Amino acid sequence: MDEVTMGLHWGMAKNPRHALFPEVPGTGLRFAPIDATVGVPEMRVYFSISEDDQYVDLHRIERVDGDDPDDPIV
Repeated sequence: MDEVTMGLHWGMAKNPRHALFPEVPGTGLRFAPIDATVGVPEMRVYFSISEDDQYVDLHRIERVDGDDPDDPIV
């Protein structure tokens, strides 16, 4: 899980407006999809970018429907 979040933070720091991080229409938010892998459930990380492109604010991490919330995250 740490490697996944480190990679996500790196990608968001380098180019938060990248096409991999689509906008959520009408919200000012973008999301980073995280594909499921061993020990990591499928998730979406929602964030916003400041108007001057200097800051990225993380808002929410949610598990995608279909995953069992009782499964441990390693």
